[in-house]
Amino acid sequence: MLRLWLLPLAAIASEVGQVAPPPPLESLEASPFQDTVVAPLHTAADQLEHVGAELLKRLALTVSNKTSEDETLSEMGTELRKVLGEVVPLLLQGRDNSSAVDIDTRPSNASKATLAQNVLLHLQKYSTWAWPVLDGYSKVAFTDGEPMTADLNMRMQRGTNGSLQYLSSVLTFAWAAAEYQFPVIEDLMARNDSSGEVVAKAGCSANYAQLLGDITKVFSDLSNSKIYCFESLTNKTAQRECAQNSIKSLEKVTAAIAEAANAMWQCFGIFWGCSQLMNSAYNKLSQAYYASFKMSSKCSIDKDATCDEDFYAFKALGSLSAAKGLLQSAQEECDIKGGTMEHPLNPWAATPFMPRKDPKSAE
Repeated sequence: MLRLWLLPLAAIASEVGQVAPPPPLESLEASPFQDTVVAPLHTAADQLEHVGAELLKRLALTVSNKTSEDETLSEMGTELRKVLGEVVPLLLQGRDNSSAVDIDTRPSNASKATLAQNVLLHLQKYSTWAWPVLDGYSKVAFTDGEPMTADLNMRMQRGTNGSLQYLSSVLTFAWAAAEYQFPVIEDLMARNDSSGEVVAKAGCSANYAQLLGDITKVFSDLSNSKIYCFESLTNKTAQRECAQNSIKSLEKVTAAIAEAANAMWQCFGIFWGCSQLMNSAYNKLSQAYYASFKMSSKCSIDKDATCDEDFYAFKALGSLSAAKGLLQSAQEECDIKGGTMEHPLNPWAATPFMPRKDPKSAE
């Protein structure tokens, strides 16, 4: 039975905290930034608010035993995937037209900061082209009676192999950048104080460790997913396992990007706050998408000890609320792609970047 949790709304809201709503679009002058960044993010946030309210209302009916729990959760999972199939492209449109994909040109080409920024860009490109295939495949996999087409299955298989090849090079880049942090860690271990410098270096090292862990786990998960993604067109169980593993991998990628964006500030002193907001929102939407699978599973606690559909329904609500707040913040913090905004550098950066001799030159 669906459990009543104490103050579920408060738990959901705590993921985001207080977020001031952006001004209405009607009050903003038309501009490329408003048209290509703010407008899609605004629409996405509105859709998340609507679907969150609708899911909560239907959960309340289930709690009061006015509807069937299994059927309601399964329908909610299907509807959630449909909405996320519309919302994520809006997020990607806003992100890929914003300063989230801009490289700070103040570091030299030889600087590790430039290498790290390129890792971020590669991961964001991957998360853009992977989405349509994952979304299309997952919807068919979790629709009873709908056969998997040969074309979609082939795209998923090619995407899995392509992801492994693409991420292997990214992982090499990431480890190359991480080697730069090893002396920092050794220095931290040799010292015994809590100065601002030490705190900054510790944060930088922790961010890099998390980033490498996430990317390495993605590579491992994708390798394992080939077991299911390369099964026959009629094996629904394998298709659903493939879909779940692939969305979990996307969740890890988006988490890695957000962590890397934070590391840019902690380690090199470069502000990547727009990227951190956008990809944190993407990560929350990936979590909600994965939760929708569990909501649609119609599992039985007698046969599956991990069966907890109601938990995932509330988890989805929390993720939707968090994503909405992050998208609203991004509308305020981001700039148009290629804009002229130049953020100040972090004076406490653990490993300040090597600057260009001539900031205007391409070296």
